[in-house]
Amino acid sequence: MRRHDLPARKPIPGTGVHFGASARAGSLMQVRTDTNLQLGDRVLIESSLDQVAFAFRGRLSKLLPKVVWVDVAEPGCPPLVRDLKEGHPVRLTAARDCHALVGESTFLSCLGLSRRLVALGRPADMQVVDRRSSLRVALRRPVGVRSAPNSGAGDVGDFVIGMSCEVSLAGMGFEAAFHGAVGDRVFITMVLEQNRPLHALAQIVRFDDVPGPSVDAELVRAAVKWDAMCPADRQRLESFIVALRAAGQFVRG
Repeated sequence: MRRHDLPARKPIPGTGVHFGASARAGSLMQVRTDTNLQLGDRVLIESSLDQVAFAFRGRLSKLLPKVVWVDVAEPGCPPLVRDLKEGHPVRLTAARDCHALVGESTFLSCLGLSRRLVALGRPADMQVVDRRSSLRVALRRPVGVRSAPNSGAGDVGDFVIGMSCEVSLAGMGFEAAFHGAVGDRVFITMVLEQNRPLHALAQIVRFDDVPGPSVDAELVRAAVKWDAMCPADRQRLESFIVALRAAGQFVRG
């Protein structure tokens, strides 16, 4: 991997490469606020490699005309970062009180064996979005999961009942005795209110270990992002999340 000079020396020219369509674009509300990145901003960097999604957090430690430097937070960069090449597309999100700035960027370099300092191309444009789309709320509800026809499982799979862990306008997490792979698409059914199921097409972006002892060896915890949901269901989900947030039932981090 090419090593770049430190920010105090020669700046690194970055290139803006579009990293696909945002899965959240349809649900984000544009608002008026400052669109400039600032030193010390808390940021989230998201990307994928070989169809495996990953993300890490940090703070902006240096701002140059073409480059931003990120001081990566604990526990550091995911292992996949060492395989990134210069110019690999990433998404940069900077937190604000009620909103967030989201921009498409590129990976440039990382310094040190621990990869705790990362250089990214400075986004040419930062979109201001409502953070309600990424607000996660804790939610334990039965959820139905079935593999979609175009998933790696082939034909439509068996319908399994699991339990949701958290939900947002961007996606959800659930636990179920489900066989799938990152990138698979699944049909999700979840009842928010009595006799009013919510239906959505989603894509698996991550598998996590199930915390604590499990009585079911096949139980897995999966995270999905919404691919398709009817406008009425999305509005119901947003109202439901806002109500839970008002009650203090949200997930930090």
